[in-house]
Amino acid sequence: MEAKTDLNAFLKPNAVAVIGATQRPGSWGSFIMEGILSWNFPGKIYPINRNAKEVYGITAYKDVRDIKDPIDLAIFTIPEESVEDSIIACGEKGVKGILIITSGFGEAVKDGRKKEEALAKLARSYNMRLLGPNVSGIVNLHAKLNAAASPGEFLLPTDLAGISQGGFALYDLFASGSWQNMGVGMFVHTGNECDLTVTDFLD
Repeated sequence: MEAKTDLNAFLKPNAVAVIGATQRPGSWGSFIMEGILSWNFPGKIYPINRNAKEVYGITAYKDVRDIKDPIDLAIFTIPEESVEDSIIACGEKGVKGILIITSGFGEAVKDGRKKEEALAKLARSYNMRLLGPNVSGIVNLHAKLNAAASPGEFLLPTDLAGISQGGFALYDLFASGSWQNMGVGMFVHTGNECDLTVTDFLD
């Protein structure tokens, strides 16, 4: 599979599964769901939550493999110890790309980089690509995708794009720039780069 096809799963997905989706205030599962909903994402949204029937009024599933329709992008907002099993589940489902919000890897613990490399190898065995771990999300306002922690009202769809390994300072710029009609149409936070890197997204 060509790299550009893989990247479309991240930048122009038709269906997104949020694994760990929740309405619990202050959680990444709620940040990502609220972000996606704030820009009226036109694709399908599938919250994955073992204990909830609905998340933000959308039917929730206990497992990504329970979803009948194809999934382009899975976003992980789950604890580190659940990531490997969820990658396997996504691989068996046929998911194309995984964005890992989860932290606690190379940036935090000894041998964390080895764990990341093992996850990337596991994903590749299913022909999937990984973005992250330890990222804050991805934005493509031209596709009405705000899968990030930035409030929708701070985002403006300009022709500019931003790609960064560290991303949280960009959100401060989004907030301050919005009042001056400044912003970016695309933003990719690559985090620990266990698979995809800044360079992969330059085109």
